Amino acid sequence: MGWLAVQGPAGLLPFSAAMSPAEWRSLRLSIKRAVLGATLRRALEELAVPYERAVVIGGQAGDDEVLAVLARELATPVGRGDVAGRLGHRHAVAYGLASG
Repeated sequence: MGWLAVQGPAGLLPFSAAMSPAEWRSLRLSIKRAVLGATLRRALEELAVPYERAVVIGGQAGDDEVLAVLARELATPVGRGDVAGRLGHRHAVAYGLASG
């Protein structure tokens, strides 16, 4: 069983003993839905472009919960990108800077 922990003077300390791991997970997912969902909706309204699927790159693409939240908001398949076909999802900005 895991705990959300913070750095204390003598090492890691539990952030809260009042919430179970399941409660933390539920809270974490609801925050991701609220923040990412609102951001995605604003971006799509501004761009006003049609889409059938989405590819996510960067560090957040490694978070399965983020992909699930985005897929739910978009109601379309969402996947991880593979930068340059060999670098995985994490190196998008570095690759863009180096190749541009």
